[in-house]
Amino acid sequence: MISTNASTDILSNGIATQSTNPRLGSSELGQSDFLALMTAQLSAQDPLKPQDNGQFIAQMAQFSSVESLSRLESSFSELANAMSSNQALQASTLVGKEVLVPADMAYVSGDGGASGIAGVTSAVSQATLSITDENGQTIRTISLGQQTGPEVKWEWDGKDEAGNQVAEGVYHINFTGKIKDETTQFPTLVAAQVDSVSLGGVQGVVLNLAGLGPVNLSDVSRING
Repeated sequence: MISTNASTDILSNGIATQSTNPRLGSSELGQSDFLALMTAQLSAQDPLKPQDNGQFIAQMAQFSSVESLSRLESSFSELANAMSSNQALQASTLVGKEVLVPADMAYVSGDGGASGIAGVTSAVSQATLSITDENGQTIRTISLGQQTGPEVKWEWDGKDEAGNQVAEGVYHINFTGKIKDETTQFPTLVAAQVDSVSLGGVQGVVLNLAGLGPVNLSDVSRING
């Protein structure tokens, strides 16, 4: 839209208006307002020094361009709102379900354990899953032998080396393997339950995972059953 201060020629003639279109603010011009101002400008001009036709054409072109951009912006805004609503609806169905997210931490509650997937770039030997506590102490090492990838499923029963159930909490997951005798660490996906969904924040739709906290919906790699 063209604001009331957009044309110095109109203002120089002392003409002011207020939009009658309820969709526009008082400081904006609708199409009918613009045409009315153009007519008033024509009638108020000095007959001995008529306005150049090129200036009128430029003003009309400017109005048409701004109006088209405004309509395009409105259309994109409506599309964004629709996509956001659809995304929120999809996210709400995840509450109570288990999702896989990129993480190197796993939450263990009660007598449960943890599971996930490791992504390996090629065949590895001596694949090993190591679990450490919050103090950095290794409490369990699980040997997974030879793995060809690209995905390696891993599972931990939540017990330490002595077979005792570990305390409830968050534990660090480290997956390694050897490629040509060189030990390499690989990224992991961890399974976690969705406790709730947060909407409307700066980050958009956020899933609140049990024990692990918030993650963006876009970070979810997979949904388990």
